[in-house]
Amino acid sequence: MTRARNPSSKTGVPVHTEAGFALVDALVSLVLVAMILALLPGSVRTGQRAWQAAISQDGTTERAAALSIIAQWLESALPVFERDADGLAQIAFSGDPESVTFVTSLSDGPVSGGLYRLTLRPQQAGSVNSRSLVLTLSPFQRQSSEPGIATVDHTVLDNIENTSFRYYGSIDTKSDSVWHTTWARTDQLPSLIEMSIYPAKASTSRQQTVRVAFKMRAGS
Repeated sequence: MTRARNPSSKTGVPVHTEAGFALVDALVSLVLVAMILALLPGSVRTGQRAWQAAISQDGTTERAAALSIIAQWLESALPVFERDADGLAQIAFSGDPESVTFVTSLSDGPVSGGLYRLTLRPQQAGSVNSRSLVLTLSPFQRQSSEPGIATVDHTVLDNIENTSFRYYGSIDTKSDSVWHTTWARTDQLPSLIEMSIYPAKASTSRQQTVRVAFKMRAGS
């Protein structure tokens, strides 16, 4: 878009056009955000159905397919905020070396459509040397201390030894972006997340790693 250069009117009074242009920019940004939010539930729902179809077909799902579905869940994480026990606002995201928790929009969640808190973490399976990657879903509530939130667990991958997560971004506004094993910022999602799956020792599968860029980030 080309801006007309009109520093002053015929009366000599400066003419300011920046405010109107900034308003248009803001409106366009709001429309784009609304479009992205409208598309996210459909993409997540498609991923869920693809995963469920693979499971119903032969009782298992290939690791590559499972990782692809997990990547869709992760990239749809939303930069929504909640209040902690002290009433302070913080982003509804937490990540450590073995697990990650985030919020996304699901149109056909366990309770109803809306925002859900998802957690990916390893969990001990039947064998001492085997674990499972478990997805926990619960309806999102902005007050993190509210009780009585129903949770649903789904086993995403079996026969793994462990998982590891890393988070790429700057820990504050003055630092350069690097990889972290724990995400400590409370105002912004990381730029990237890396998840590695380590198969159980008895498994013939190889270690697999995926890196995902979030579609939406606060403060970016």
